[in-house]
Amino acid sequence: MGRIQHRRSKSPRSRGFALFAVIILMALMTAAVALALDDAVVAVRNSGGVRASEMIQSGLDRGVNLAMLAVQQSDPTSFLDFPDQFDLFAGPMNSTGASELLDVGGMALRFAYPDHGPYQGQYRVRIGLRPGQRTRAPTGENVNSSFGQVFEIQVEVAATGTGVPPAEQRVSVGVLVPRRVSHAN
Repeated sequence: MGRIQHRRSKSPRSRGFALFAVIILMALMTAAVALALDDAVVAVRNSGGVRASEMIQSGLDRGVNLAMLAVQQSDPTSFLDFPDQFDLFAGPMNSTGASELLDVGGMALRFAYPDHGPYQGQYRVRIGLRPGQRTRAPTGENVNSSFGQVFEIQVEVAATGTGVPPAEQRVSVGVLVPRRVSHAN
């Protein structure tokens, strides 16, 4: 007679091991992909923030340069009649402010920035001006070159374009504008 061979069947515990190992491997692969995507999103976000910071800084530089040019080309005593009219920072943070009225020598002191390129017009630059204290010549100084008026040049740059991270920065710079003295004061 022949021998009857019995096939040994696997126990229920060992049958699910392969399926469990596949599920664990898929979970590990999914976690690795999710971490890689998360790192990529963080890197893109950081690069957008750095770009916005650089654009705002260059907008501030351009605004200060234009304001200095405007003050040089104008009679600063004309700004003394209405000292709060051009104060950019007097109102709330996102107000349009009275500085839109400041137009010196045909230069627009509220404009979209940059003028050209892929990010054209995605930032708004506003320039304001506030008269400060009068200065007098120190003892021993020439009164004609040291007497003047301090003006506070105010510049604001804000991101206004779509797809640009919301950002805003303000700066103010003090400038001494010499004036002639009548010696009768």
